[in-house]
Amino acid sequence: MAQKNHTCEAAETIKDCISRIRQTGAFDRSQTCARLLDYLADRAILGETPKEFDISVDVFGKDQAGLEAGDSQTRVHVYKLRSRLDAYYAGPGKHDPFRLEIPKGTYRLAAVAHQPRQQVATRRYGVLAAAGALLLASFVLNVALLLGPSKDSGGRELLDNSAWSGLIGSRRPVLIVVGDHFFFGERGGSVRTRDIAINSKKELLASAYGSHPDVKLDDTLSYLPKSAVFGLQAILPRAYATGQAVNIKLVSELTSDDLRDHDVIYVGFVRAMGFLREYYFGKSNFCSEPPLFMTLTHIAHGDAYVRTGPVPERNTDYGLFARFLGPSGNQILVFTGIGDVGVLAAVDSLSRSEGIGQVEQLLRSAEMDLSSGFEVLIEADGHSRTDLGFRVVGTYRLGAQNHDLACVSPQTTSWTAASPPPEIPASR
Repeated sequence: MAQKNHTCEAAETIKDCISRIRQTGAFDRSQTCARLLDYLADRAILGETPKEFDISVDVFGKDQAGLEAGDSQTRVHVYKLRSRLDAYYAGPGKHDPFRLEIPKGTYRLAAVAHQPRQQVATRRYGVLAAAGALLLASFVLNVALLLGPSKDSGGRELLDNSAWSGLIGSRRPVLIVVGDHFFFGERGGSVRTRDIAINSKKELLASAYGSHPDVKLDDTLSYLPKSAVFGLQAILPRAYATGQAVNIKLVSELTSDDLRDHDVIYVGFVRAMGFLREYYFGKSNFCSEPPLFMTLTHIAHGDAYVRTGPVPERNTDYGLFARFLGPSGNQILVFTGIGDVGVLAAVDSLSRSEGIGQVEQLLRSAEMDLSSGFEVLIEADGHSRTDLGFRVVGTYRLGAQNHDLACVSPQTTSWTAASPPPEIPASR
C-alpha cells in the first residue's frame, strides 16, 4: 500500500510540474519538445520508462522496420528537451518546488526537489569583478594598439574574396560587435548570476528576474572571452581596408538602430550573441538550443555537431561563419562558435589565406547564388582554449526557405596554424 501511495504522489507531482510549465507558455514556440514532454510525462505517470524505439515510433511517427540501428533524431530532441527544461527552471520556473529531469542514459521523466543553483558566490565575485575591470581596461588598450598598425597593413586585396567583398564600396561605417558575458547581482545579496537569455540591462529589467517582487537588482558586470579578443586581431585589418569609419561595441550595448545603420561584424560565442542570435539563426541552416548552446544541429538533415572532449585537454569544437544582408541592405558578417576554439577557427577560416582559399574553392564547386548570403560550418581541433587547426565541413546557401540547400563537404582538406596568435590579456 505504501508503494502505491508513493507512486500516486509521484504522478501528482509530475502533473503539477507539467501544469506549471504550460501556464508560463515556456514550450509554446517548440511544439516538438512540448509533444515529447507530454509523452514522457504520460509514461512516467503510468510508471513506465519508454525506450528510444518507442519514442521514435510514438512521438515522431517513424517506420518500425527502419529503426533497428537506432534513431539519432530521438536523441537530438531529448537533448533539446533537457536543455529547455534547464532554461525553464533557471528562469520562469526558478521558484517551482519540484523540477522535471530526464536522467542521463535513460528516457524516464522524473520529478525531483528543486534547489536553485547559486551560480557565482560573493567570494568569487570579488576576483571576477577585479578581473573583469582589468580585462576591459586591457581590451581598450589592446584595441588601441591594434587599430594603429591595421590601417596600413594590407589594403583592398584583403577584401578580394566572397566573405569580405560585400564591404567594398559601402558608404556605411563598420561596427565590430564583440560578444561579452553579462552578469547581474542582487542588491545586498551574495549571488552573481549569468543567464544566457539575458545579455543587457534592458533585457534584465524585462525578464522574470526584473519583475520578481523578491529580487532587487543592483550592479551588472561584463567580461570578454579569449577568442573574441584574439579574433579582433584578424578582423581589424580587413575592417580598416574598407576605408570606412570603424567602431567597436559590446553585444550587450547593441541596439536595433546599430543593426540597421552599419555594416556589422560579430565575433564571439553563439551563447553570447544576445538578440543578434535570434536574428541570425532565423536565417541559418542550423539551430542551437538554450540554455547552453553546446550543439549546432542542421535543420534539414538532423545532423548534430557537438563540442567533444574536456576543455582543459584536447577537444573538438565547431564554428560558423555567415555573410548576409541586414534590414537596410547592409552587410552582416558573423564569426561564431560553440566555444573558444570554434570561434577562433571561424575567424581563421575567413581571415587567413589558407582558410579563404579553401572556402573559395568549395563555393565555386557548389556554384551557389551568394546574393542572399551563405554560411560555412567549420570543425576545429583544440587543446584547452587554443585552436590547433580546422576543417571546413560544408558551405551552405542562406535564404532558402524550404531548406533546399546547396552543400559541398570536403573529404580530407585541412589546415593547421603555423603558430598561435600573440598573447593578449584575456579571460580564461
